[in-house]
Amino acid sequence: DDGVSRTLCQALARFGGSGRNRPFEIEFDWAGRVFTDGPDAPVRFEGDQVSMLAHAAEDLGRRPRTEPAQMRGRVRAMDRSHPEEQGWVVVRGILTVRGTSVNRQVWVPLGRDDYDRALRAHGQGLEVRISGSLTRTGRRAELRPDDY
Repeated sequence: DDGVSRTLCQALARFGGSGRNRPFEIEFDWAGRVFTDGPDAPVRFEGDQVSMLAHAAEDLGRRPRTEPAQMRGRVRAMDRSHPEEQGWVVVRGILTVRGTSVNRQVWVPLGRDDYDRALRAHGQGLEVRISGSLTRTGRRAELRPDDY
């Protein structure tokens, strides 16, 4: 993830006070052995720029991120309006993204046949495995399966 992060924008905006609109300056004092072409002058953020940083942090937090992932766990909840339609299941278990595994809950959209398989697994308390594209928006994670 290159570029400016939500965390950086939040941290800088906090220097602008509780209203996130007070100007501030940051000075850098580089180590003697570090060569830089960067300016030695302070970097100043005006009040309107601080507000923009706060808004950017909010926007970056809402921006969905999609990446390959694998999930192994048990179905905890299911929802489908009609037997011929796509349904949703909530799976709780081990989510692996870029080699890192965490205990997590994900929402998974499933077609009719896969939904029926998930229903059987849920009824029997069996573990399911899903590979696909994980999209995170804020705190919600959705895994669109390539393989279920």
